[in-house]
Amino acid sequence: MTRPVLGFKGFKNGWRKDILINRFKLIDGDRGSNYPNENDFQKEGYCLFLNAHNLTETGFDFSNMNFISEEKHNSLRKGQLEFEDIIITSRGSKLGKVAIYNKTLPSNVIRINSAMLIIRKKTDAIMVDFMEKLIRYKILPRFIYSSKIGSAQPHVTVRDLNKETFSFPNDIEEQKKIADFFSLLDRRIEKQQEKIALLKERKKGLLHKIFSQELRFKDDNGKDFPKWKQVKIGSILKVRHGKDQKQVQIDEGKYPILGTGGVIGYTNTPLYTSPSVLIGRKGTINKPQFREQPFWTVDTLFYTEILLEHRPKFVYYLFQTINWLKYNEASGVPSLSASTIESITCLIPSVKEQNKIADFFSLFDNKIQIENQKLVNLHEQKKGFMQKMFI
Repeated sequence: MTRPVLGFKGFKNGWRKDILINRFKLIDGDRGSNYPNENDFQKEGYCLFLNAHNLTETGFDFSNMNFISEEKHNSLRKGQLEFEDIIITSRGSKLGKVAIYNKTLPSNVIRINSAMLIIRKKTDAIMVDFMEKLIRYKILPRFIYSSKIGSAQPHVTVRDLNKETFSFPNDIEEQKKIADFFSLLDRRIEKQQEKIALLKERKKGLLHKIFSQELRFKDDNGKDFPKWKQVKIGSILKVRHGKDQKQVQIDEGKYPILGTGGVIGYTNTPLYTSPSVLIGRKGTINKPQFREQPFWTVDTLFYTEILLEHRPKFVYYLFQTINWLKYNEASGVPSLSASTIESITCLIPSVKEQNKIADFFSLFDNKIQIENQKLVNLHEQKKGFMQKMFI
């Protein structure tokens, strides 16, 4: 069989194609009448009972573990892990998480729940590290994509995987090089994610210190700014409702149509043209947005008209310090009203100090944006390698 477009030099044994079931045994989690219920779970016990939340993008998460007794373990027929088993999450929003059981888990006896599958090798001709990458980056993404465009709950079954064909190098050393290469890319991505998380945490801490006035800026002459004034938000801005976008939406519009999750379309007819802070009216009510250019908002997203003597970007950072869920007015889908927002009391500094605060955190956000773009580039780089290396 031909080699991939991108590969490692020095290997001459070629690649071969096979059906997954010829090389691996596929095993469901137990679904019988003895399946554990909530009363069977313990914080400590004989057998660790894995669920989909214990698998992440990069491996295992044991922050919330469930155990079952030896008696309950012995009553189950299948789903017990063996060394070098590949575990995948097989349905729901967690579909597509993958890990290898390498005996570094916090128990020697481990089972999976019914939302997971085991892929167990039958031969030493294929490294599990290579196969884990192939499953993670080549096989499962197709099931995830097809689930997204369908109406059923996202899922993959043993029957689905039994039909899968896959290609692999005949040379074990080439398999190892490919697995190590993608592990290195994954570590770079993980490190970049950690860097961004630390920046966001640092920003959060500084927001608290500055808006609690634990830290204060000085003016250009090194002197203290005036004391902050206690006001109601309604005295510095007016909350306005978004509108239905159906009459103004066009595919090639110049201005974004915004919902609580971000851009949902475009228009050539902006609803508002000045800098504004936006906050959810219904649904996601705790993620303020800032817009400097003209925009349209839908009915679930408020926008604000900020009085000229106040810096809109400062208001954006002020909104990030407010616990919006505290002001939720609904028992179901979270909701806010304009009057509730405008009645919230807060401390406001002078406009000159607002400018200092807004400029400081804008630099912080720019740094986070740069690091986020680096993360996007790493993901795109990995995607390109996947397309050229896995055939």
